[in-house]
Amino acid sequence: PALAFLARRTRGGGPARAVTLQAVLAIAMIATSSFGALLVYAGFTLSLVAGLTVAGVVVLRRREPALARPRRAWGYPATPALFVALSAWMIVHALVRNPSSSWSGLATVAAGLGLYGALGGPRRRAPGPGAGG
Repeated sequence: PALAFLARRTRGGGPARAVTLQAVLAIAMIATSSFGALLVYAGFTLSLVAGLTVAGVVVLRRREPALARPRRAWGYPATPALFVALSAWMIVHALVRNPSSSWSGLATVAAGLGLYGALGGPRRRAPGPGAGG
């Protein structure tokens, strides 16, 4: 894979190259931006990713109703719907109140998705025994 060099681990098990790259990017962001802008950027990006993750749980439960559910989702489907709605509100609020930091966060997520797609996207696994299809 194209980014495998970042996954290489040290003797202690840590991904030193990935952590170093992340540190360099964080230092560059700190050096070129205000604390408030970084806070909005990080909050916007985390809200976006968390909202999409919880929405993905709902989609997975609908697409794969027979999948084993070792953990229960309390209040499902109301609690994930509320979480996604509040995440959407925070995203819209950030876009309106702090557009430049929010658009930077959106651009970062879009660049990550573009890189993910350009490098092959998800690795498809062969269906296991008993899988429908």
